[in-house]
Amino acid sequence: MNHIPRQSTHRERHAMREFLADTHFTHFITLALNDPMASVGRARRLLRDWDARMNRKLLGKRWHRKPDERMNWIAFLETPWDNPHWHLLVQLLDGQEAAYEETRGEEFFWCAERIWTELKPAGTLVAKDIDDPWVKNYVTKQLVDPLTWENFVIFREFFEL
Repeated sequence: MNHIPRQSTHRERHAMREFLADTHFTHFITLALNDPMASVGRARRLLRDWDARMNRKLLGKRWHRKPDERMNWIAFLETPWDNPHWHLLVQLLDGQEAAYEETRGEEFFWCAERIWTELKPAGTLVAKDIDDPWVKNYVTKQLVDPLTWENFVIFREFFEL
């Protein structure tokens, strides 16, 4: 795909960084497709399916009826024209991670990775607790590119209410 970056989105990237600075996130997750031929649409479908499976694991069969209890996140698509991967800032609510591990019997990060590789066998997942504010700048570094700007996703986009 030919890609021509737009130079006028520095203002939008700055605004996004200000928004993120005011929001508390608990985890930083990278979902790599490891597929340079994957389309933006395919990357979005994989992200949607990962979110659905994670929330089902967290909340049970009727997870879609519990929008206020779902995992909150914002995802930024990086290098969509070459090697697409998602950087997510995740906000688990108070007690959500502990409840998840207690009721499901597996560690949150391990489960997140297992679900991702079930969806995308060649894919990889890297997850960390957020302990450094640099991560909010890191995930937004490509927002000056219009394809990246147009494809960031907030978890509510996948709600089927």
